Amino acid sequence: MSDTSNTPVPVAPAPPDGYVYASFSARALAITVDQFILLFICIMLVLPATILIGLGTMIAWPFVFIIFTPPVLPITTIIAWLYFAWQESSKYQATFGKRLCGLRVSDMQGNRIDFARASVRFFAKFLSSAIMLIGYIMAAFTERHQALHDLIAETLVLRKAK
Repeated sequence: MSDTSNTPVPVAPAPPDGYVYASFSARALAITVDQFILLFICIMLVLPATILIGLGTMIAWPFVFIIFTPPVLPITTIIAWLYFAWQESSKYQATFGKRLCGLRVSDMQGNRIDFARASVRFFAKFLSSAIMLIGYIMAAFTERHQALHDLIAETLVLRKAK
């Protein structure tokens, strides 16, 4: 018979002082807002360019289709990368959607992340998406509410404690 009285009990790591881990629903709302903003930005920037370079014949298709055509996809990816990485590494530590939801992105100690880490986080989202969005769904089940891209970039999404 083994003595389990001296076995340490794992304790969930505490968030930085004054913060709680962002809930899955708050994160989902924030990304939804960000996706609508990005859609608008991409349509405003890419649609005129596609018309100028001759892809305007696709106007008969929905505007969203134009954004995802192979010649345009690298441009929209760069726009999205700059949108997320620049804002998440800024003094606000959050995109417009995250700010609207009261969220911010930090390193594991609660500090602001730099542009390089924000870029790793952005590109790791492709992996989170590639596995049937399971990388995103993980945020609902991990103890720090981290998605796969947060685990890869060693980041947290936090909300001020009430």
